[in-house]
Amino acid sequence: MKPLEKSLTRTALALLLGLALSLALPAWAADEKEKEEEAKPLPTPAYLALPSIVVNMNKGARHSRFEVQLMIHDKEKLSDIRLHQAALSNELIMLMSEEDGAVLKTAKGKEAFRQKALEACNQVLTELTRIEQPLRDLFFTTFFVH
Repeated sequence: MKPLEKSLTRTALALLLGLALSLALPAWAADEKEKEEEAKPLPTPAYLALPSIVVNMNKGARHSRFEVQLMIHDKEKLSDIRLHQAALSNELIMLMSEEDGAVLKTAKGKEAFRQKALEACNQVLTELTRIEQPLRDLFFTTFFVH
């Protein structure tokens, strides 16, 4: 091989190696960032029990009674959320009064309402506290439709 060919071959190999490394570095950095985020401990959740709620139904049943436990992402935010229990109860009463009692008697109906209630409570709390998605989940501990 001539000296010029050797030089071009080395240059081409160096360029290919540089290209390969430049493509691998962002992926490696992303992997390292993911590992750091996984290593961070998750905030400790907390629960907040709302008082029992009784609602007159306008369709499919006469009334409903339910109790709710709110699972909060971070227990450090519990006092901020506890402050707005009245607003949360009001939101749940308004939501429930619009529901069809016959649908709420089914498991699918209860689950659909649970998801709707979680979304609504998160929206109310975000407006009042400026905490994004403060609730991790919402659980019914009692649910009676008559």
